Amino acid sequence: MSAGGIADQELLAIARKLCATVDIRTRFYRLIPYHNSFLGSDLVHAMIKLELASDENLAI
Repeated sequence: MSAGGIADQELLAIARKLCATVDIRTRFYRLIPYHNSFLGSDLVHAMIKLELASDENLAI
């Protein structure tokens, strides 16, 4: 189990959904529902930074 009691498989599913809902070229994203709450912009912005860093081979 991961922090917060969410199973690792659930976290992977969330990450896959985020990858499908974020366009890092335009920084466009939409909030997606998850267990009656929303995955917010902080998580999306972190993912965008990670993606841009990996694209540019930058260390984080």
